[in-house]
Amino acid sequence: MSIDLGQFRLPAVPSGEPPAPKASNAPATGPMVVIGLLSAALFGLFYMAALNNPSIVAPPKPVPLVAKVAPVTTAKPAAPPLTSSQVPAATVPKPERPRLVTRGELREIQTLLKDAGYDPGPADGLMGRKTHGAIAAFAEAHGIELGPEPDLALLEAVRAAAR
Repeated sequence: MSIDLGQFRLPAVPSGEPPAPKASNAPATGPMVVIGLLSAALFGLFYMAALNNPSIVAPPKPVPLVAKVAPVTTAKPAAPPLTSSQVPAATVPKPERPRLVTRGELREIQTLLKDAGYDPGPADGLMGRKTHGAIAAFAEAHGIELGPEPDLALLEAVRAAAR
């Protein structure tokens, strides 16, 4: 779609003198006025958008600087070092969960679940409602603890059940 800006003309302003003849190479004033009006309107829109942006209107609040003072503590007698049998349970790190399965591995889980009699839907490697339900039913039947997403522990359990 194209718009010919040469079609816009300003009405003649009556004055006491007749209009001067136009030179053949003088630009038409109509398109320049329309372009000027459009530019002003566009600038206004951008200006209003900038005013509605809270990061531009209100500068971030400065963070007060507070001098850090070391707390006053009373000296406690030093405890004897702990042996390995006396280590508190809270300091023993929990084992990490295995990594999450890839799309191909999830496709394998879906196929093995379908073979085991669960309905995970199509074996597309995507985690949908049916796949989630089939995994939950399998985990409940086999006493497996699940994480929020399928991981390698689930894959190994499904492989072991398929044997």
